Amino acid sequence: MLKNEDSLPPFVNYVPPPGHWTEDGKRKLILVVRQDRYEVDEEKHVLILKDWKMETPSSGR
Repeated sequence: MLKNEDSLPPFVNYVPPPGHWTEDGKRKLILVVRQDRYEVDEEKHVLILKDWKMETPSSGR
């Protein structure tokens, strides 16, 4: 929440709340990761998330 709307730049009139994705009327959990924050291990078919030291299954090429 913005405490002081006077501190906004002059071209910003309204700050909307963050959006979300829905599927079948329910919110869908999505994690957006920058391209430089993960590695792909093609042999094990996993994505390695660097920040969390976590592996998640991947499909595709």
